[in-house]
Amino acid sequence: MPTFGNKPEAHGPTVSVSIVYSGQDLNNSIHRPERCLPAQGHQGLRIRDVVLQVTPPGADKPREITCKEIKSFTLTANTEEASLKHVHYYFFIGNDRLCHSHWSRTFLDIWDRMVKGKSQSWAYLQVGSYWGGGTGVDEQTAEKAAQEIISEIAGRQIIWDKIKN
Repeated sequence: MPTFGNKPEAHGPTVSVSIVYSGQDLNNSIHRPERCLPAQGHQGLRIRDVVLQVTPPGADKPREITCKEIKSFTLTANTEEASLKHVHYYFFIGNDRLCHSHWSRTFLDIWDRMVKGKSQSWAYLQVGSYWGGGTGVDEQTAEKAAQEIISEIAGRQIIWDKIKN
């Protein structure tokens, strides 16, 4: 059985989940993690778009959602070789749309507020995991665990009939 430090790891790699709801003030609302991860010690951010398969309960076929994937590392012993490697997946959920781009979400939010007179009331879903640094977890295992959790949450919590895109 793999271990994390001295603790037996019973269920697979550690996965973190963050769900943040937006406020009415655009300037003090949710933001992209690229903005705060460096302040938390994350270095070497590599960012790309990824498409994940989500199967809502009772659906005939899977849905695709595009997420941002961020890979980074945090130093644990002042060397990159001994560091923890991290992967984060995130996207934004509105009342009737999904968006993986902070800039697109901002534009859509402004448009909806000014032209349509409505707020999307965005939520931000981020799921992450890590490997290396003596965890006994490899990159593929950490990625798979995070992707499975984000697919499970998105499949069950999004009202797919309302989503336009």
